[in-house]
This record gives sequence, C-alpha cells and structure tokens, in this order.
Amino acid sequence: MRDATVEIYEGQNLVEQLTFQGPDPLPDGADTRKGFFRSASFRPASGIAYTVKVSAPGFEAVEGTDVAPSSTTFIEEFTYLGMIEEDEFSSYPQFRLNLKDNDPGENFYHVSAIATSYYWTLEGGDTTVIDSWEIRPSIKLGNSSGNDLIDNETDGFLTILSDGLIFENSSFIDENKELLIGFVGIQPSSDGNDGRYYDVRVEIRSISEAYFLYQRSLKLQDMTQSDPFAEPVFVFNNIEKGLGNFAGYSSLLSDVLRINE
Repeated sequence: MRDATVEIYEGQNLVEQLTFQGPDPLPDGADTRKGFFRSASFRPASGIAYTVKVSAPGFEAVEGTDVAPSSTTFIEEFTYLGMIEEDEFSSYPQFRLNLKDNDPGENFYHVSAIATSYYWTLEGGDTTVIDSWEIRPSIKLGNSSGNDLIDNETDGFLTILSDGLIFENSSFIDENKELLIGFVGIQPSSDGNDGRYYDVRVEIRSISEAYFLYQRSLKLQDMTQSDPFAEPVFVFNNIEKGLGNFAGYSSLLSDVLRINE
C-alpha cells in the first residue's frame, strides 16, 4: 500500500516519516507487487519506547509501541568444530557458541548466522576471487555430543526459525549457555584450480518480548496448521486496531571465522 503514511514517534514527538521502497506502479493501477517502508536515517536508542503510526485512505489508523532492549549477553566463545556429514552428498559446518548473560531480568535472544561466500579460481599461480555474495544460513541444533540433532522445532526454551533460533535467558542466568549449532548451506570446496570458501559470523540479537512472542507463536502456528487435532495457535499481536507486530532489538556480532576446508 504505497499511499500509506508511516510515522515513528518518541512519545508525542514525530521522529521520522518512513518512505516507500518498491517498484513503480503499473499503468492499470492493479499493482500487487510487494514493497516496504524504510527509514532514511533513524536509529533507535535502546531502552526508549517508540510508536509506529500507520494511516491510509479508506482505512482506520493503527499503531503499535515497543522498546529496543539493551544488549545484555556476551559472546564468550565462537569456535569452528569441523564439518558434519549428513549423507554422501551433503555436509555442514558446526560451531560451538558460548553465551553469558549476567542480567537478572527476563531477556530474549535471536541467534542467526551471516556468511559471505567467495568463489575463487587459480590464475597464473595466484588465487583470485571472482565472485562473492552474502547468505543467511539456516541453523541445525546439536546436543552435547555434537552429532545428534534435535528433531522437533521447539525444544523447551528454544524455538528454531528458518533464519536462526530464539530463546529466553531463564536457563542460563549467571552461567554459560553452550550451543552446538550447524549452518546449513555452507559447503566449502576446492579441486586445486577453483573452489569456494566462507567468512562466517554469528549475530546475537537482544530482542523485546513482543519480538519473541510474535516469532514463537508464528512458528507454532506454522507447525500445527496441517494438524486437525492440534490446539489453535493465536499469533501474538501488538498493533492497536489492527494485526501485526512492531518490535525492537539490539545486535551484537562475533568475530569472523573463515571456513575453507
């Protein structure tokens, strides 16, 4: 809906009006292609409540409020453990991630991977990178042995999403939480003349409770929608007079690990 007005407020003060980003409208006006509204320069401060207000001709105005929490966790270790063979055709790298959260309050996190893939070739005795691109690998979660994987997509306090996993800190306040995680879609290769390697980082988002509840309920609904005997799942909503989710987070990135074996 390109003719909507989307504004961000801090209290009663207008911070910024977002601008629509998307394809030009079709000549007949029947344009169903997707677009989005984006800030030009605004960056939220942690601990501050912001409100998004949206209005459009012919529709009732809606709004939602949330806070971007401060980052309360620390990456104590992010280590590459080696490649895990799934079958004779595929494998993925596994990592040990140690987190520590010293905040006694209730906190929520989203862990995901960011990887840059580099395709190289050997030219005149020198290695030359001829292409690169960024990917967001999906995550597999291992147990303490590092090989067996949790089959169900919600296990206790953990919920596995398509782009990572979310969890709350109640199980590891004042102590380390170790996760063994595999990043699917990363397969380094080399035949001596060309190949592929990856630079990998892990992103730890300190997310608001609204972010956590929305993502968790959305995943649970997706898992149960084809089960006629499952209890109905209501997706979390914090938009007044509407449906959706307005949520904040702060982000922490690990050091880069190069995977080239």
